[in-house]
Amino acid sequence: MDPNPSTDQHEGTADKVAAWILYALQLAIEGVLFLFSLFSVMATDPCGTGVDEPRICSGYYFTAAFYGFWLVLLVTALAVPLLIQSAGRHGKLRWLRPVAAIVVLVIATVVYIALLSQ
Repeated sequence: MDPNPSTDQHEGTADKVAAWILYALQLAIEGVLFLFSLFSVMATDPCGTGVDEPRICSGYYFTAAFYGFWLVLLVTALAVPLLIQSAGRHGKLRWLRPVAAIVVLVIATVVYIALLSQ
């Protein structure tokens, strides 16, 4: 007999499958965002005109925003599988980890776009 029957609902196959499907969705979203970040270099097109240049024309500003966004993509891609495994060992819902990562990606994308548009 299981000494902790309340964890049965968290250790089910449905939770595992949902977590890994959501992680695959997260990776697909990250792939699209990575491509988006490569094309964001075009935000510097108005640079060099000398007339009312946007903040993005500062090399340090753009580099910090660009690589900061890549860092968020990398950390979420690497951390979520570890968090899914950890949640499974502790009897917690696994599918919440990739959902939280997707929310973080949405927030990071909004912040990145806001930084590029300045």
